[in-house]
Amino acid sequence: MERARPAVGHSSTYGQACMHCYKAKCRCHRLRKECLPSDSIRRRNPPRAEESDARIAQLEGRIEIMLSAMQSIAGPSGFSAEILGLLNEERIPLSTSGVNNTPADSISTNPSISGVPTPATDPSPLVQAGINLPSPFQYSPSPSGPSSLQAEECLKFFRSQMLPYFPFINLSPDIPAWQLQQDRPFLFQAILTVTTFSTQKRLARIEDLKRILFTSALLEVQSNIDLLLGLLTYLAWSTDAFLGRADLMSRLMVLAISLVYDMRLFKPLRLDTKLMMTMTQGKDYEGDQNPDNETVADFMEKQRAVLACFVLSSNISSHLGRIDALRWTPQMEEALRIIETNTSSLADKAFAFQVRLQLLKQKAAHIREQNEIDRARTATASVITSMPGLLYLTTLREQLHGLISSFPPDFPQRGLGDAQRTGAFITHAHYVELYINQLAYSISCDSPPLDLSGPTTGGGQLPGFERLKCLWGSVESIRSWLNNFYKFSSSDLVGLPFHFWSQMILCVTILKYLSVLEDPTWNRQDVRNAVDLIAAIDVMIQKLDRVGIESNLQCDDSLYNLLSKLLSKCRVWAGARLNKACQIQGVDLNHGADSSETSHNSNIPDLDQMMWMQSMDLENEQCPEPKLNRVELLRADLPAVLGIGIAQLAYLLPLAAADWTETQWDAIVVGAGPAGIIVATRLAEANLKTLLLEGGGPSYGVTGGDLSSRRPSWLNNTDLTRVDVPGLYSSIFGDGGGLICSGTINAYGGCTIGGGSAINAGLYFEPPSSDWDSFFPIGWRATDMGGAIERVKARSPSTDTPSADGKQYLQSGYDVVRRWIVDSLGFADVKINESKDNKFDVFGRPVYGYEDGQRAGPVPTYLQDALKLPNFHLQSGTRVVRVQRTSNVATGVWVLLNGVETLVPLSNTGRVVISAGAIATPGLLMFSGIGPAAELTRLSAAGKLGNLTHEDWISNDAVGANLFDNPNTFIELSSPSITAFAPSYDNPDPVDSALYLGQRSGPYAFAGQTSVFFTRASQPDGRIVGFQGTIGTAGYADFTSPTTITLNVYGTSGLASRGSVVLDGSFIPGPDGNVYYSAPPDASAIAGFIARIFAALPADVETLNLERNASVARIEQYITTPSAYARGQVNHWSGSCKIGACADEGGRVVGTGNMWVADASLLEPLSVNPMFGVMTVGEKVAEMILKGVGA
Repeated sequence: MERARPAVGHSSTYGQACMHCYKAKCRCHRLRKECLPSDSIRRRNPPRAEESDARIAQLEGRIEIMLSAMQSIAGPSGFSAEILGLLNEERIPLSTSGVNNTPADSISTNPSISGVPTPATDPSPLVQAGINLPSPFQYSPSPSGPSSLQAEECLKFFRSQMLPYFPFINLSPDIPAWQLQQDRPFLFQAILTVTTFSTQKRLARIEDLKRILFTSALLEVQSNIDLLLGLLTYLAWSTDAFLGRADLMSRLMVLAISLVYDMRLFKPLRLDTKLMMTMTQGKDYEGDQNPDNETVADFMEKQRAVLACFVLSSNISSHLGRIDALRWTPQMEEALRIIETNTSSLADKAFAFQVRLQLLKQKAAHIREQNEIDRARTATASVITSMPGLLYLTTLREQLHGLISSFPPDFPQRGLGDAQRTGAFITHAHYVELYINQLAYSISCDSPPLDLSGPTTGGGQLPGFERLKCLWGSVESIRSWLNNFYKFSSSDLVGLPFHFWSQMILCVTILKYLSVLEDPTWNRQDVRNAVDLIAAIDVMIQKLDRVGIESNLQCDDSLYNLLSKLLSKCRVWAGARLNKACQIQGVDLNHGADSSETSHNSNIPDLDQMMWMQSMDLENEQCPEPKLNRVELLRADLPAVLGIGIAQLAYLLPLAAADWTETQWDAIVVGAGPAGIIVATRLAEANLKTLLLEGGGPSYGVTGGDLSSRRPSWLNNTDLTRVDVPGLYSSIFGDGGGLICSGTINAYGGCTIGGGSAINAGLYFEPPSSDWDSFFPIGWRATDMGGAIERVKARSPSTDTPSADGKQYLQSGYDVVRRWIVDSLGFADVKINESKDNKFDVFGRPVYGYEDGQRAGPVPTYLQDALKLPNFHLQSGTRVVRVQRTSNVATGVWVLLNGVETLVPLSNTGRVVISAGAIATPGLLMFSGIGPAAELTRLSAAGKLGNLTHEDWISNDAVGANLFDNPNTFIELSSPSITAFAPSYDNPDPVDSALYLGQRSGPYAFAGQTSVFFTRASQPDGRIVGFQGTIGTAGYADFTSPTTITLNVYGTSGLASRGSVVLDGSFIPGPDGNVYYSAPPDASAIAGFIARIFAALPADVETLNLERNASVARIEQYITTPSAYARGQVNHWSGSCKIGACADEGGRVVGTGNMWVADASLLEPLSVNPMFGVMTVGEKVAEMILKGVGA
């Protein structure tokens, strides 16, 4: 019998349950399907079903009543007709794609809710139903909507007087208010709110804003850029934190963060998440916030928004302490990079500067948070545990100084705004420095007081000195902050965002504490002489009192009136405290003080721990003196133990402690060169306990240490050294700067963190596939190396446009040589790395391992990732003497510490990886009893092999053999068309230095090679030899006229000449005399190449040190005769531990069970500079090792 279909159920505002809904566990309108009620097979209790229907109808009616009540509350609020219409019937129009990708010029509508009475005519349905309503808001009724003229004035004021202080929105000066209201309705309402300066009127507008936000974000669950920008605008210029409404700010900030998450601005949505959402929702995922039709302006708008969300959440987290800041992600870093490089907008440059400042502050905040966690776990503090944190904060402080020095002082002249507005950014920087100083003080405050009467003992007094240094640094930071504040006119103050006023209050509070600090080593009078607290407060009050007059605010309840009242009360209690402190100090000076009565742990609060800031209400006439609460007093006595381990900052602090020497390591990597850093990073990331040992010291600015010893004075107040600045690389050849090997190898090499990658020009060419296929064994062919190559490229950046502004500089030599090599000789002009497999007759711009105008490489990339890992330790300034072996198994390494050999052990399953370079690695193997028998005999006779007996030797003549370096020749070229440039280490042209410091651009943003060319030639013996030429920007040796440049020509792959690594009379390793031209055909091949290119020289180009019409025989004689221009070391050392002879196909040292080599020793001569190849070797050996451990 056919079942009767039930009648369609009664209508409701939200749909009716049906089979589709039941199956998908959601409403049918989400599936875009017809709503069909389910058929029941059996009806056992029909009356009960009818009763259930009635129950549902009753619940629906109540929901309708509640919705109507919301409308009735909104009715008398003074909304414009348009807003009321939006609340009653329509969605708020969106200007950019949200969840539904609504076009900017359209308004999506929803059907009216049936049965909902209009607020103007019907009484509240809750009243009709007898439901008790909560009490209405206690604020004044909402002001009437602004006229079109008022709206234009509000927008103009916001754009010109407020936005320049926090330029996270690009508001075109041409956009009228009506257009903004149509395109960005919520942002428009937020602007109206923040440009209302009367506190009572603003509170009423805030309620309007909250109702719109409630409808859009909560009822309609919208997530779009309009809501986000409006929220951020309101939060940036909010006064709630000063009116007892900090909870509202924190909740709105959390809502803004949720919008960032919903719109996927902080990081992209994973593919598996998209697939899961598609499967569970039964339709394609529609939440992509980056549609294909997105414009550049839309894209940049979102980048600014997510960065503004970070800045505001960080400030609110710090000042109010109720939320966590938005987590910084790689996508946000990329967003910041994009904003920084937007040369078309000076406002973006300023905004990026603000974000960088806040990012530094947030990094410091992470230290504080981790410190608090560790304090909770630890009962005592020590000098050793606090030292890494202090050094890390020192590094942050140096980075801050570098950031400040990079801020262009000419921004006002370049159109950003007047000096006061740009001064606001520097004021922010001084507050960040104050924050870092106070945090360093809180870390060091647990150390004993300074004992100034006698010598220090055990190194335990350093934090005491650091504590005083931090305190005085805070005084200087506050003085700088105030000096910038004094430059503001009163009318300028009206546009400053919320965080500026929080900073002001906190600066005054900290200055009060510093002025009355009770500490036997602290001179309070010096503080008052430097910064007069009372005088500072008086100036602030005067400026605030004139804001309303000069800006014509026409109200007496603005934030500035309230702040003036607060400061007036602060002046009273500050004066009382200062007078009391003067009396106490007078007693101390005249009669002495009992040290037990004046604890060095005086109660200066952490800037993030002033709880009274979180409940401030300036409308309340009761405004007591800020006091430390019980939690803060307890916190002042907790130990200063940081979560950043000593291992993570070992390169900043050469430790005398023995903990790292006693740990049993899963991997010990010898040498922090490019390959060693990569291997160590990869092993540590695979959870192996990894120790990286480096004989040299710091290099890049990020490696810390005494920066002044590694840079010229014009880089002072930055975080840069000569290593970071590409244009200064050649200066290292002159004096070494403590970066090159001295007394450890008989060759030029980098003995510093980064090794050769820290001292070379940074040329970064990917080898052609034919190099791997022709010169390397199975397992190392091009297809085998693909994964390692891609991992290097993904992690280490490169560019052929090194200047951050995207311009090419010093191009006169490039133009001349291109005319020669391309136009005359017929070489193809190509992108070198994009055409990596073509090395026959090609010309192009050099590719550098740089990023944003600074040297990149493994140190700023791989190493920084490794330092974040708790199982990784870098120990610099530590020379490895030899590897300790038992038979063929390494059990540890011997290091030289303070002249004493110390054994660092391996775990039972550990391994040693030697990455000391193609000269030092064979030498270390020999000292470890592995190498040619003759060398081992000499070492044994001299007692250099430790406890190794003759039976323990691993004789292998391949150790140190096959050593290669490119033979090179300098050709000096001169032409009237050339303008030479030689960088100056100490005295660069002011324009060039300013360009680099301000924008990381100009001549100092690259190493001076303007062009490069490659070719190959078959030889009579069947070999194919490669050749390379690079063009510099200046002459050399005897030829340095203003029209002279240098061509560096050398042979590459296919050359037959090889030498060996040998030990001299002092057992220092170095090359023998067979490296260059020991195979005569090599000289003939290179001479033939030079003769070929000379034949095409343009008439206006002259060769200065070798005749342009020289014969091949003459050229061969010239290049093989040692001079300043020929047979020089290019220092591309490689090949000294040949795969298959010295090391097996996995990179393991032949004859051993757990010793590997990972550096240029494994490389055969390549067709290009070897740096890229060396890094690829690091990735490949790490891959081989991890295969063996199953990782």
